[in-house]
Amino acid sequence: MKRRATVKDATPKTLPYKVIQNEFSKPSTEEKIRILNDKMDMVLQNQKKMLLVLRQLATQETDSLGPQIVSVNSIRHLMSPTSGDWSPQEFPLTELEQIEKMEEEMNDPIKQSIYIRTMQEILKPGGTLRPGGLKKQFHLILAKDFLIDFNFDGIHNKIPLKKFGNFNNALFEVQKRDGYFRDDYVSEIRLAFRVYKNRRHKSISDARKKIREAMAGIEPQVKFEEFLYPESN
Repeated sequence: MKRRATVKDATPKTLPYKVIQNEFSKPSTEEKIRILNDKMDMVLQNQKKMLLVLRQLATQETDSLGPQIVSVNSIRHLMSPTSGDWSPQEFPLTELEQIEKMEEEMNDPIKQSIYIRTMQEILKPGGTLRPGGLKKQFHLILAKDFLIDFNFDGIHNKIPLKKFGNFNNALFEVQKRDGYFRDDYVSEIRLAFRVYKNRRHKSISDARKKIREAMAGIEPQVKFEEFLYPESN
């Protein structure tokens, strides 16, 4: 007698429905509309601020040599929403809270332009990049003791610089020149981190070597024989 083959049910089993929230999930249509409206409101506010700035600059007196040169500080004062109460984070940054605050503040295009202008004054005075690029000058933006907590991708338990999109966009604008693209910027940042890391390791190694050399040249103040056999003297 032939055994009847067991027929498997081809109908897939229905799993219990479960909503899984993902912080990287795409926003809903309503959320996109809300974000767009918020951005439009910000654009309109910034346009009003810029018109106010231009109106005030246009009424400033000029001398015989031409238009008056406006300082960055005066622009900050005119464009800040609280008439000078706001000021950007001071460079070099020394704490994580500073770069996080800077990242948030640069969502405002006006504040972003002020940060870009400030970093240009630091890294590109007079429109010319300082010698060595970021591998020699990055500590002017992130302090040396703070910089070592980062790398670009966040490997080896470091803070990933790439997550600060506004900061990277601003620094890229400062470094940008003919033939310089995003890939060049990322490569330069990674090289800068390696150079500063190696430089720190070398300075630590040199300091330890000097300590060992200093210790080797010091004669003990107490002779071991006198310490072990005090009664023999």
